Order: sequence, then C-alpha cells, then structure tokens
Amino acid sequence: MPINRNTSLEELLRAAAIELRELDTREPITIRLRPLQAWALLGNLQLALGHERNTGATARVGRHIARLLEREVATTPALKEIARRGWKGEVLPN
Repeated sequence: MPINRNTSLEELLRAAAIELRELDTREPITIRLRPLQAWALLGNLQLALGHERNTGATARVGRHIARLLEREVATTPALKEIARRGWKGEVLPN
C-alpha cells in the first residue's frame, strides 16, 4: 500500500517504525556545519528540548547532539554563559 496523505495514522506509524529500524542498520552520516550554523542548531535544539512534551528516545538523542555542538562552539566566556542559560530557557526576550 502506498503511503500518502490519505494513509491512516495507525498505518503510517506502523510503516515508519519499520523504516526507522532500517535506518538503524545504515552507515553513519556526516554533516559539515560552519561554527555559526552549529551555534544556530544548538539554539534550536535547546528550544525544542525545553518543551515539556519533548521526552523519550528522540529527546535523548537531540540532547546528546546539542551537547556535542555546545562543546564545539561555546568556547568563550560569553558563549558558554549564553549556552548555559539556553538550557534553562533564560535567553529568550521578554
């Protein structure tokens, strides 16, 4: 059965579960980012990970990736402090 906008959520989730298991067997991928791109991605991950409903395995993976990015780009006093506050949701304007 083809997957399209008419596919029921139940069928879609069943098919996606199979496809995600297949992804786990593939070779690792490499993504090259400029440091500023990595900084922007870190901020977006922090924002997404701060959402109360963002829990579970994908959140753990996202947090791990965000911490890797943080180690690479939050290397100066101001950027370290902004990253620290980002985990606490303290850098968003009022």
